[in-house]
Amino acid sequence: MVKFDDPQRVLSRNHFEFGLTSNNEFWVADLGAANGTYVVARGAQRLLAAHERTRLLHGDQLLFGEVAMRLHIMQAQQAPTRRP
Repeated sequence: MVKFDDPQRVLSRNHFEFGLTSNNEFWVADLGAANGTYVVARGAQRLLAAHERTRLLHGDQLLFGEVAMRLHIMQAQQAPTRRP
């Protein structure tokens, strides 16, 4: 769970879900939020329907309430080798 400071009270208690598929693809789903969840992808802004899940790509933005988040996907770095 991620919590945001929301002094204007424009976010729903459970606004959206965000996850990763077994194929390592990110997704977001609106949870019926009163003020909606928007995705800006490849220059186009779209309001998600309640309970709609959509795939997110590198550079896509999520807009919810007064918050904007941009997704930056980076390659995982190899963990350092532990020494005994």
